[in-house]
Amino acid sequence: SNYACGGLMALHARAFTRVAFDPFITRGEDLDYLFNMRMFGYDVWFDNEWTVRHLPPESEKRSPRFMQDVYRWYYERAKLTFAAHQKELIPVTAASLMPYPGPWISRELDDRVRKTAMVRSMFTREHEGYLRIWRHGIAEARAYARQNAASYLRFQSFWPKIMDGLWRDAQLIDILEGK
Repeated sequence: SNYACGGLMALHARAFTRVAFDPFITRGEDLDYLFNMRMFGYDVWFDNEWTVRHLPPESEKRSPRFMQDVYRWYYERAKLTFAAHQKELIPVTAASLMPYPGPWISRELDDRVRKTAMVRSMFTREHEGYLRIWRHGIAEARAYARQNAASYLRFQSFWPKIMDGLWRDAQLIDILEGK
């Protein structure tokens, strides 16, 4: 699958203990986890029999949420580009993620963000918020992405050892089993 619904996701313990969620992602953790699984050679399947009703929290403004998405996509693109140069990982490309979310990690990203921010600055009530994203958001998101492109793989490098230790911790097992 190219898509995951985080509100309704089943993970096999073996996958979870081998592939970590990314603590550096600002939004869209479910889709990011799908990318991570692919990098490490795991498949993700979408079951169209399952349903979920997403009820995000009410918010007065949408521009801050869009800014989180801008950070998210620039970071994703930088992380996947960095990971593609690691010989032990499987490259996850924009082409492999078409029709969605491929365009959001492709070369089209700058134009998509600029056009979306500009149109929303003109046609929504959040003129200032979207104009700020148009003026400064891309540069800020790029800086974050550059700074953190390798962070997930550093974190991931010790994740399996942490999980193995937890699985073998007798005291923790007793607590979880209610003993």
